[in-house]
Amino acid sequence: MTMDSKRVEHLAELIRLEISADETANLRSDLKEITAYMTKLRNIEQESPELPDDETTEHIQPLREDRIQASMDVEEALKNAPGTENKLFKVPRVIKS
Repeated sequence: MTMDSKRVEHLAELIRLEISADETANLRSDLKEITAYMTKLRNIEQESPELPDDETTEHIQPLREDRIQASMDVEEALKNAPGTENKLFKVPRVIKS
């Protein structure tokens, strides 16, 4: 995958980041390294580790106790939303009616 400035700017727009030209160049370089490393990892031969049965079945994940606590108020929750309507998140329609 080529990582050009246009792609970096598109990614920044998707995650709502405002970046300068210098930051775009730096991110482009970093993302090239990351994608090269991911490609290298993808090509590694993988072997399935053999785990003893007792280690995989006897471990019980402790559950935390339910606790009543104050929740975030509506205004705080909606302040960074790209769109709101009637104190609800407004998102693009994904199911056609």
